[in-house]
Amino acid sequence: MNSIYLKENWKLQLSEKINSDDVDILKVSYETNSWLNAEVPSTIMKTLVDNGVHDKPYLGINLKDISKNSFSGILNFKIENVEINSQ
Repeated sequence: MNSIYLKENWKLQLSEKINSDDVDILKVSYETNSWLNAEVPSTIMKTLVDNGVHDKPYLGINLKDISKNSFSGILNFKIENVEINSQ
């Protein structure tokens, strides 16, 4: 039986920051170097904090200063280098 592990190797990017056709994103060769590393399961906030977009949101009033634009629009997720284990 084959197992596919989907927890690692995820990337995240806002659609407005992508200059490609939707079909291009589906290609294995599509470059995601400018995308944020993400974990699954997780939250968008955790992904943004882990990648340095927002710093220490739960310290003082930092959470209040985070723009809602970070969470608006369409978010794209892509997985790379999927590992298939045969057992």
